[in-house]
Amino acid sequence: TGVWNDKVGRVLSVGTGAIVAKGAEVATAIQTKLNATVGTEVSFPSDVKTSTTLNVNGKTLDGNGYTLTSDAQAILKVTTTGGTIKNLTVDGNNQRTSDGKATRGIYNESAGHADYTSSDVNIENVKFTGTAYTFNLYAVAGSGAKLNVTDCTLQGWTSFTNFASTSFKDCDFTMGTYYNPIPTGEIGWNGCVRPYNQTTFENCDFAPGF
Repeated sequence: TGVWNDKVGRVLSVGTGAIVAKGAEVATAIQTKLNATVGTEVSFPSDVKTSTTLNVNGKTLDGNGYTLTSDAQAILKVTTTGGTIKNLTVDGNNQRTSDGKATRGIYNESAGHADYTSSDVNIENVKFTGTAYTFNLYAVAGSGAKLNVTDCTLQGWTSFTNFASTSFKDCDFTMGTYYNPIPTGEIGWNGCVRPYNQTTFENCDFAPGF
């Protein structure tokens, strides 16, 4: 319809033209909502293809089952205020950006320590595909921030550090193709989890070779 209604009843109309326009315009409308000082949840109106990074800004980003495709090095950004990402397919556009950089599904170190989160990050029912890193996330040491990942499909390399705890529940870990072939002497970055804090896995499946 071109109208989104947020949790506090504020209605923002982006117009039907923006909904069906190029992905960059839809991405801009989504980011405007994420930047707003009111409302806690932002929903996707359609599939989105963009060359920019969306910053969650502590809100809940509901993909509504749609796909976010990006040529940016980091597709989604979770910074100091954490946030929730759910019901979304994150497509890394075949592992590399147009200038050859490794693609990260979710990232938060582009501004160094200033971007580290001190709040919880929740990732629910998200499928990562075509990414070198599913997510590469940092928390402020000692902040108590937790990373909770539920019912997700993660393709490739997953890494995180300084969270008070990290949990994976009902997740599928599959092999990526970032290294093809894998260089001699390299370990299997195409399929691995590299945790730097306490981590638990509950009812998770791992592909052969992971």
